Amino acid sequence: MNDKRDEYIEAAQQVIVSLGLPRAQKNERSALSLLALLNLMPGKAWADAENPLIGITPMMDWVRKHYGKEYAPNTRETFRRRPCIRSATLVWLSTIRMIPTVR
Repeated sequence: MNDKRDEYIEAAQQVIVSLGLPRAQKNERSALSLLALLNLMPGKAWADAENPLIGITPMMDWVRKHYGKEYAPNTRETFRRRPCIRSATLVWLSTIRMIPTVR
């Protein structure tokens, strides 16, 4: 995988850890969900994070397009069951001072 992609995934996982989310949320899928919810593709500055309205299937498409991770359609439910990430995104956007150094 691309080094920049890996850096962003790792940084997103650190944000999840910093927010104190449950252990079940501290995985690559949750990190990719967070990146999708922030519309943060590799190379985009964390300071330019957004909060677009995005559904589950478009989120999975976004992850495939920008991070090269393909998830089977039957995993849609797994993405949907992670509502903590949506709430965490709002918390993260309100405390943008935690911006990782990945640029």
